Amino acid sequence: MRLTTSQTRDLRNVARALAVAGWLAFVAASAGPDLFGSSQESDPEYTARYVFAAIAAAFILVSWLSPGFGGTLLVLAGVILGIAVATEYTQLTAMAVALLLVVPGVLFLISWAGRQHSARQLLVATAVAAVIAFGVAVARETHHQAFGASHPQSSLEVQPFDDVEWVWSGAVTSTGFTVSARIDGEAGAARLVVSTSRSLMSPIYTRTVEVDKAPGKVVSLRVDDLSPGTRYYYAVEVDGELDTQRRGSASTFPAAGTTFSVLVGSCGRTGSNGLVYEAMRDQDALLYIITGDFHYEDITSNDVGRFRDAYTTAITSPAQQALYSETPIAYVWDDHDFGGGNSDGLTPAREAARIAYRENVPHYPLAAGDGDEPIYTAFDIGDVHFVMTDSRSMRKSEDYPGGGNSMLGAEQRQWLKQELLRGSRDYRLVVFVSAVPWIAPADASRDDWGGYAGERAELANFIADNGINNLMMLAGDAHMLAIDDGTNTDYSDSRKAAFPLLHAAALDRPGSEKGGPYSEGAYPGAGQYGLVTFRYEGGSLTVEMTGLNWKGETIVAYTFEAPLRRDH
Repeated sequence: MRLTTSQTRDLRNVARALAVAGWLAFVAASAGPDLFGSSQESDPEYTARYVFAAIAAAFILVSWLSPGFGGTLLVLAGVILGIAVATEYTQLTAMAVALLLVVPGVLFLISWAGRQHSARQLLVATAVAAVIAFGVAVARETHHQAFGASHPQSSLEVQPFDDVEWVWSGAVTSTGFTVSARIDGEAGAARLVVSTSRSLMSPIYTRTVEVDKAPGKVVSLRVDDLSPGTRYYYAVEVDGELDTQRRGSASTFPAAGTTFSVLVGSCGRTGSNGLVYEAMRDQDALLYIITGDFHYEDITSNDVGRFRDAYTTAITSPAQQALYSETPIAYVWDDHDFGGGNSDGLTPAREAARIAYRENVPHYPLAAGDGDEPIYTAFDIGDVHFVMTDSRSMRKSEDYPGGGNSMLGAEQRQWLKQELLRGSRDYRLVVFVSAVPWIAPADASRDDWGGYAGERAELANFIADNGINNLMMLAGDAHMLAIDDGTNTDYSDSRKAAFPLLHAAALDRPGSEKGGPYSEGAYPGAGQYGLVTFRYEGGSLTVEMTGLNWKGETIVAYTFEAPLRRDH
């Protein structure tokens, strides 16, 4: 079918109008990552976006003069753009952005081919359809690689519930623990029922909490005066009725000198139902230390509701809920679950993230206090002192003396020093929990401790100057298992601040490697986690650090005795 001159002119005018409108929409999207409703609002590569916008503008001008050639360029550019967008945003968003260029490109091509003979029209239509089909297939695969399951998923399914949508426990001590529970629907009051019996015989009751006064309907229920080293079972009672669908259990911490194990993990896609969580639950560990990237919502707005939804999505994933119902947690965030990729204390999401953490996470007392404050904290298991730092929400809160920025901020840095010093004097071992890699070359552009080398050196010199030789580190962020025996962790001037380090990731994200080198190697991959066993035998404390995968296979391991010997 051949188009008339009038039809060709009208079609080209429509194509030109749509091309200009699409280009303006793309530029607007480049200035605001929320415009298309992204599922992952990581820091946008603004330079790349504007370079692409300039290229698209050039293609539109070419289309104005040569509809056939320019239309082809616009279709190709739209397909490439859609594939790129699919790596960070929803498939619907990728399609919408691609169509900004593809639609006017196709119209330009139709206006040109409409004046050609039928064979050429068929050839053009087939070629355009093939290019678009190829782009859709590649975009879908790209999106799956970025956001889909990275290892086999659990067969556990979402279970129905009555009033309690989810529960998890934390803030465990030798005599108590806290349960956070979200109450769905209309409810007046809730309390925790606790017993040493699985059937909840002879229970202990906590105080009653009014549900309507709990932000987001998440109640925090604390039980104390329990016996050390004992497993307790619990359920939530709502308005006098015991909820039987969301039961849980937690063990109080044992006395000093008792062998125990903790899980370590980070970097799990939002709502993951991976088999790795079943493997972790089977370890029957005393505690699960989450070293960041609990979800990948990358929220960049001051919206507490979005953080609440992210917690609910993650906790209610069947395999994760099964783990949390039996294993208490201690959690500190990294970038993706705080304020977006590579985020710092300047993100608009900071206040919402801090408030939502306090609402939803059963946490130890936070040293900075309640409200819009950082979340660093410390706790003990027997004679092992755990120090968990907030490596995100105080970044760039001060100019670090001598140049560069601070990761921790002055107050947290001073608190960390005191906790390390106290731990070295009063405990057998200090466990420094950092959400980001410690071992990395000094480079101000880096997102890990290498980008904050001055502050890292100050801490290392403090460790060395005070003779702290009972220290180890647990870290996340990097999608790998990695262990260093202390060969590469020492950044002090005197070379007397070496300590062992374990990286444990990725739970359910594609593998990647960051930082290093690591004496025992780095092993990128998904479906991976860490297990640390603190073993007491004959008065000695031996620490076994192990990196495993969802199959139960040991990927890397290292054992040392505390305190450390300065032989590195």
